[in-house]
Amino acid sequence: MNKVWAKRLLTAVMAISMMVPHLAAAQDSNVVRTGNAEIELAADHTVVTPGQQFFIGLAMTHDENWHTYWLNAGDSGQHLKTEWQNEPSILISKILWPTPEVIPTPPLTSYGYKDSILLPMFAKVPENVKPGTDLKLKVHAKWLECADICLPNKADLSLTLKVGKKAEKHDDWFEIFDVLVATKSPVDVAVWDPRAIYGKDEISLQVTAQGLFAERPYKFRFIPAMEGVINDSANQEIFFDPETKVYTLVIERDDFSKKAPEVLEGLLVFDDEGVSRSLYLQAATNAATMSKEAVNLDGGTGSNITLWLALLFAFIGGLILNLMPCVLPVLAIKVTHIVEHAGKKAQWKHGVAFAGGVLLTFWALALGLIVLKEAGHVLGWGFQLQNPVFVLAISVVLLAVALDLVGLYEVGASFTKLAGKDGKHKGLAGSFLTGVLATVVATPCTAPFMGSALAFTLDKSAFVVLLVFTGLALGLAFPYMVLTAKPKLLSFLPKPGPWMVTFKQVLAFPVLATIVWLLWLIGQQKGVDGMMITMGVLLSVAVALWIWGRFGQDLTQQGHKRMAATLIAILIGGMGLIGGMQLISNLDQIERPAAELSYENALPFAPGLAASLQNEGKASFVIFTADWCITCKVNEKTVLKSEEIQKLFKDNNVQIIVADWTNENPDITAELNFHGRAGVPFYLYYTGVKDAAPIALPELLSKADVKQALNSNK
Repeated sequence: MNKVWAKRLLTAVMAISMMVPHLAAAQDSNVVRTGNAEIELAADHTVVTPGQQFFIGLAMTHDENWHTYWLNAGDSGQHLKTEWQNEPSILISKILWPTPEVIPTPPLTSYGYKDSILLPMFAKVPENVKPGTDLKLKVHAKWLECADICLPNKADLSLTLKVGKKAEKHDDWFEIFDVLVATKSPVDVAVWDPRAIYGKDEISLQVTAQGLFAERPYKFRFIPAMEGVINDSANQEIFFDPETKVYTLVIERDDFSKKAPEVLEGLLVFDDEGVSRSLYLQAATNAATMSKEAVNLDGGTGSNITLWLALLFAFIGGLILNLMPCVLPVLAIKVTHIVEHAGKKAQWKHGVAFAGGVLLTFWALALGLIVLKEAGHVLGWGFQLQNPVFVLAISVVLLAVALDLVGLYEVGASFTKLAGKDGKHKGLAGSFLTGVLATVVATPCTAPFMGSALAFTLDKSAFVVLLVFTGLALGLAFPYMVLTAKPKLLSFLPKPGPWMVTFKQVLAFPVLATIVWLLWLIGQQKGVDGMMITMGVLLSVAVALWIWGRFGQDLTQQGHKRMAATLIAILIGGMGLIGGMQLISNLDQIERPAAELSYENALPFAPGLAASLQNEGKASFVIFTADWCITCKVNEKTVLKSEEIQKLFKDNNVQIIVADWTNENPDITAELNFHGRAGVPFYLYYTGVKDAAPIALPELLSKADVKQALNSNK
């Protein structure tokens, strides 16, 4: 019998059994013996005073192999419940549940207590009770106790205390209560900034440890306070980052868990020199953040949209990508292709080839994202540009494009024979490669609508991820497909002629400018050594392409000479590229400049920093950015670093926090995922009002957006 059906059967049996009265008669005493346990109503005082707060509790001693249950029984069971009837009426708290044991009964797992346990509660004497009054405590308790079988039990318990002018402790119970509360009561860890990121099958629970827990790794197990949240029987993976002091627990979700709660509440149980102890936490979830009303100034996050709306947003985002700064050099290349083939038949094939390049590249990115996520990595859009090897490869591709545009060689010519004697298909390979290039270069950009679509995929299946990425691809390719399918739309373009040679050569310069930018990016990641290695690779590739263009494509040369030139070119370029990738991957990551170098008095991002400042009543503005994100740089130049906005931050005493995502940073990635974002730019304003949700600003930022956010709490 599998776990699911075992759980269903046991639940049904217990439901029926609880409806049957237990044979043991309930007794009116402070100590009752049931079939398999002894239960006692106890207090830490014998005499209490008016207005005094004291401890009462239910002490249980179980027979061997028998147990009762914690607040969340786990896969099976039911916790103890109480009904109080006191004279005079006093205030009694809920049970302060001590740290439970994990009780495996394969294929199920429960949480509860064996041997002896005391379930404490606070009680408070009314202020108006006069000394000399008898305080009569009465409770009806019912519970389920289990071994190989489960039996419902109940008991009526009573205890009388005196109300006097001076309190008197119980000689035995006072110390027992004191020790229990000190050793078994969960310790609140709200300052650890706990948060939970819900995925399709798993929950990533993150806490930033303090004190002794930050000095060395502890082995934790998470026990939720609610049923049906996690797979109680599954192993829990735990990771500890000694630099950031962040614990991450990867927990399998329950089979029937459909919706993430806004708050994940429970215990982090650990062993303290043989004593099981716990830390109590309430972790905000990504579901909570994305359900807050008016938390976003940009219209919401990806989790609040349907699949069809996500696909529409993806398509619109892909369309807008054509206008983003990252794609401008490639747009120029596409214009060249359109002009080059104006007036010719079967132009639509170039549109299809271009779309094929875009689609296949987006699918490759999607599959890479899926594989890495399944391997346990938390990723976002643009993750590939955090890898210097990938940036080096882009630089090489762009150099090949630039040299093609200046006429050093002709890519299309090499495919003519393969395409057929009529040359009808000449240049299709170029259109395909242009599509590949457009997608690769577009990855740093996150267009409006696109962010919501990508965020929608964070916790979805591989099929949904592929669908959304397909929508992005079709949006990016759509204009070019329309222009090639409808030749009449090209009537405004000049007729092909000698001017096109000059035009193509001019277009090489924005491509070369992009290479310069990529060199700078590698310098930010791997320093001057990284830049020099990249320039060396580009030089070897340039030499290889010159040899191929000068000798390998020279039809006046004999076939074996052209083949030899081609092989030499491949050898020089290949060795340079492979060697460069190996060298650059072995370079150490350079220390990133301090945040205050970019923004006056700014702080670098740390998990929980903004929330901690907010608890102290201080507002903060968190900037999620990256050097490879051109949109980020535009926002910084035009808005965030403007004198007007900088003065506004200073006048409102807003602390700037910079989350630099240029290089891989799991903490920043987790934070982006937590807020339902797939990449940068992203901006959060913490108002400084305790427990208030942060305000998310639009990706394409304006001064008005910043002013609106800062005025929201006035």
